[in-house]
Amino acid sequence: MYKVIQRFCNDEYDNGLLLLDMPTGSGKTYSVLNYIFDAVQNSDDKRRYFFITTLKKNLPIEDLRKRFETAGKLDIYKEKFLFVDSNSESVISGFTKDVIAAIPYEIKKTNEYKKVGTAFTYEEEKKLVNHCLAHLNRDTAHAFLVLLYAGLRRSELASINVIDGVWLECETSKERMGKNVVKRKIPITPMMKQVLPYIDFEKAKRVNLSTLQTTMKRLFPNHHSHELRHTFISRSKESGVLSEVVSIWAGHSLSGTITTTVYTHYSEEFQLREAEKVDYLKLDFGVN
Repeated sequence: MYKVIQRFCNDEYDNGLLLLDMPTGSGKTYSVLNYIFDAVQNSDDKRRYFFITTLKKNLPIEDLRKRFETAGKLDIYKEKFLFVDSNSESVISGFTKDVIAAIPYEIKKTNEYKKVGTAFTYEEEKKLVNHCLAHLNRDTAHAFLVLLYAGLRRSELASINVIDGVWLECETSKERMGKNVVKRKIPITPMMKQVLPYIDFEKAKRVNLSTLQTTMKRLFPNHHSHELRHTFISRSKESGVLSEVVSIWAGHSLSGTITTTVYTHYSEEFQLREAEKVDYLKLDFGVN
């Protein structure tokens, strides 16, 4: 595969579009990464390369970054690469209340719109928290609180750990098998601190994901559990947290969907200061 790409780029055409319609496991992505890694370091090659995919899981940004970092050439990576995100999740999570309110009902009632999801309202958020506190004997209650105030994917719950009392660590979900485990840390915000004394992380880790979804549908028929992640992302942005930092917390920068032009490292101290902004609602714990 590497030789096919090399022949197309070096021997046959000065520019053009190479379409690789081949089955999963044939080595397309691995070979493309290898070629891009080599080509970018060739000072005589002035062409621009575009890696286009309709599946965000096939955009291995972090893998490519690590390759340059391991080779001691991270400066080339930061200088040369531009990532453009077409992921609807990032768009929807940035919707303001005015935008959501302006969406016609005919669209909101479609299955396509329901699959995308929207953030919880403040009243819905308080209702969910009160439900969780009234049912602490259930694993779902603890899982809901973690998802709501850490923005995890459901599949990441099983890997959570509390670090130094100020971070929640998890393994970022990867849809493809055989990838290196990528861990990320989400700071414990003032909102999570309000419910932290009630959360049993071991119960959250062992929750049955099917039960989690059915419980959500019973409590909020118009929502699904993934919208807790939308809510965390939306609230963080509304609270003034830097968009790139929110992407890091959500795992976008690690899974290849960050929307900035280059990957920028933000210190843990800076992230903790940003996390202090997420203090938008005083929970009264009026248990239902």
